[in-house]
Amino acid sequence: MSSRDDLEQNTEVSRGAESPHDVLERRLHAATEESIGLEERLARAEEDRATAEHLLRMLDQALDALGDGLVIINVAAAPTIAFVNRRFSEMTGYRAEEIVGAEPFVFAGPETPIEVLSQMEAALTARERFRGETLFYRGDGSQIRLAVEIEPLDVTTMVAFYRDLSAYARTVHELERAETRHRLLIERMNEGFVTTDGSNRFELVNPKMAQMLGYPREDLVGKPIESFLDPEEQVKVARQQELRRLGHDDSYELTWIASDGRQVETVVSPTPVLASNGRFLGSFAVVADITERKQEEEESRRLEARIQRAQREELMEHLAGGVAHDFNNLLVGILGNAGLALMQLEDGSPVRELIARIETAAVRAAELTREMLAYSGHGRFVIEPHDLSELVTEMAQLLRTTISRRATLDLRCAADVPPVKIDATQVRQVVMNLIVNAAEAIEESGRSGTVTVATGLARLDRESLDLALGGDELDTGVYVFLEVRDNGIGMDAATRDQIFNPFFSRKFHGRGLGLAAVQGIVRGHRGAIRVDSRPGSGTSFVVYLPPSEELPVESPVVPRPSHRRGTGTVLVVDDEPAVLGVAEAALASAGYNVLVSGDGHTAIELFERYRDDVRVVVLDMTMPGMTGPETLTALRAIESTLPVVLISGYSEQDAIDRYQDDVPDAFLQKPFRPDQLIRTVQEVEGS
Repeated sequence: MSSRDDLEQNTEVSRGAESPHDVLERRLHAATEESIGLEERLARAEEDRATAEHLLRMLDQALDALGDGLVIINVAAAPTIAFVNRRFSEMTGYRAEEIVGAEPFVFAGPETPIEVLSQMEAALTARERFRGETLFYRGDGSQIRLAVEIEPLDVTTMVAFYRDLSAYARTVHELERAETRHRLLIERMNEGFVTTDGSNRFELVNPKMAQMLGYPREDLVGKPIESFLDPEEQVKVARQQELRRLGHDDSYELTWIASDGRQVETVVSPTPVLASNGRFLGSFAVVADITERKQEEEESRRLEARIQRAQREELMEHLAGGVAHDFNNLLVGILGNAGLALMQLEDGSPVRELIARIETAAVRAAELTREMLAYSGHGRFVIEPHDLSELVTEMAQLLRTTISRRATLDLRCAADVPPVKIDATQVRQVVMNLIVNAAEAIEESGRSGTVTVATGLARLDRESLDLALGGDELDTGVYVFLEVRDNGIGMDAATRDQIFNPFFSRKFHGRGLGLAAVQGIVRGHRGAIRVDSRPGSGTSFVVYLPPSEELPVESPVVPRPSHRRGTGTVLVVDDEPAVLGVAEAALASAGYNVLVSGDGHTAIELFERYRDDVRVVVLDMTMPGMTGPETLTALRAIESTLPVVLISGYSEQDAIDRYQDDVPDAFLQKPFRPDQLIRTVQEVEGS
């Protein structure tokens, strides 16, 4: 017991405050409390030790997870390695126990410069920072290049971080190779490639894109793409920009304006570039030039439209030609019988005027069939070289007093234009139709105007011919033209597309073939016609015809031949009874004996039976079974010098074209009057 305890005990005893038993009990209680406090301190110490061990394990794991090699160096005496992490062991090929305790320089490769080793040693000695590169011997004897950073940790410890420069060099090399490949790919792409910033300015432009727009790349970089677009396309780009800000990358078509002003049609396939927070940084895009494809598609559409138009026209041609042919056969009966009746009536007969009206009506109907034949392309009659300027001037003079008073004719016909090989009657019809239509357009405008009629020469290239109806079938070169231009009401595109359709008219009472016949006549003359018109700005029709080197013919004065009495027999072959009846009556009235046949086989039998009597054969071109050309060949096989008059509802040229070696001696188009048939037969008979 200490002196202090004795003092306390003596004091307590002297005071008589506690008995010895109480003192002992109090001391035991104090000892128990002290023991409990010691246990608590020991428990806390154990918890602290466990926490420290856990922290050390976490530190070891963290050090092992480092991407760099880590080395702790003890510099209290000679520098020695005290610790290495797993990454350092993996890089060098040594286990930790093989390295710990060794000097840091023992593993240095012989190629490490001596000055580097000296600097490292000096830094360790002075506890100073060092950065550099060193070669390190690996466990397998190979060398590895390492970047090293040494930092002082405390007065006795330095920490070194090692990074494998070989892997870094390989990574850099791979990145450089990838960048080179991508750059070459972009540079050599057959399509445009661009990158843009968030403001839609060019950042990168490959050569193909620069070539497409016709600018040097340096003139594009930094410029907003809107600078190379028209306003409509700028709106499209702005809309697409907003979509890309939302992450959309749909392709779209875009038309650029190149440096020379031409339009470049493209398909743009963009990819937005977004920051991690979703902010739009810009985009990169592949730009495919589809200008040529668009042109091919447009040409294909034009070709398809031409094919459809040609098919429609072919159908209408067949219809118009067939109707005209059949109608002409019927008119032979009407016109022929009217003519026969007039031939037999006295001048004072009360019915003569009525029959004359029938004949006039039949002649007007024949004019309608000629329009139908013109539309069908079968309306050429006599093709001869003519001076177009003279023909147009003649027709214009005749029409001056018949067209609207609001319209003034202005003739500008060129002199000395080459002649054109035409059927004058049909081309007069073209001139008349175009001038009358122009005058009516001025009348409809409600104001006075001018119809300008001009002729001349024009050199047409492929583009000019493609703009003309029928021009795609013509060769480039020089053409004689007829232009009829007015300053009337004009036409919109929908009307222009229909004006050459049969029976189309803007006028309530328009029911004729009109411009459809004009188109047929022009096409039949191997020409083309171009129309330019806008509402309120008038219309221009230009007809192009190929020039001829032949001299133009002069209009001869043909005396009316006198009829003489015929002799001998005429064989008439036609499948239409009305035609046979008229022909038989007309020829009989002129003194001929007449044999009639409704088909080719019967005609041959009749000719063989009456061969010595038959002087002339009148032969229809179109018959069922044995056709006119086949019948002519068979007849000429029997009698090679047999005179034959061909009759047809088609034009002479179209009919003659169907014959090869056996050509008829004369042609007479239906409908015909009796005196025309008699005169033609007599001319052939006497030749």
